[in-house]
Formats: sequence, C-alpha cells, structure tokens
Amino acid sequence: MFDRNLLLLLAISLVTTGGHILFKKGAVLINVENIFTWINPALIMGMFLYGIGTVLWVFALRFIPLSKAYPFTFLTFILVTLFSAIFLGDKITAWYVVGMGLIFGGLVLTSLNL
Repeated sequence: MFDRNLLLLLAISLVTTGGHILFKKGAVLINVENIFTWINPALIMGMFLYGIGTVLWVFALRFIPLSKAYPFTFLTFILVTLFSAIFLGDKITAWYVVGMGLIFGGLVLTSLNL
C-alpha cells in the first residue's frame, strides 16, 4: 500500500499538471486588445487547480522534509509533457523521452525511503 506522503505528493503533481494544461488552453483564448478575454473558463479553472496544488503543497511541507518533497516537483515536468501530447497535440521527441526517463530515475533515487 502507498504511503500517505507519497499519495499526497502524487496528488499535488496531478493537480498542478491539470492547472498547467488549463493555463495553456486558456492562454490561447486571450486577445491582448480585449482584457475580458482573460476571464475564460479554462484560465480560471487552471488558477483554481494551481491554487489547490499550492495549498496541498504547504500542507505537505508540514509532514515531509523539503529535501524529500521538492524532487516531486519534477514529476510535474513529466506529466505536463505527457498530458500536453495527449490533450494539446504537442509532439514528444526521442530526446524528450530520454530526458523524462532521467528525471524519473532521479525522482526514484531521491525518494527512496520517503
């Protein structure tokens, strides 16, 4: 069974990733000549998810040493890349896959005995 700290860090990464994807979806709707385009559902929901991620992050830091929790922020790099390919049509090159593998390997190594 997963440790509650690990589940919390995974949840933070997923919520933050959702915020980033929605930021992108909302950003493309912005027209710099019309300030009201900043008020769009994707951007607002992205801010909401990012806010939840921030609150969860502060909560997590009460229980998890920063040196153990911080490497999980790199999981967001991997998830954003994967989700942007799935939901936004971004292309993932072989070098991205290699880089994500290295990031994931570092995450595993730094989180041993979380």
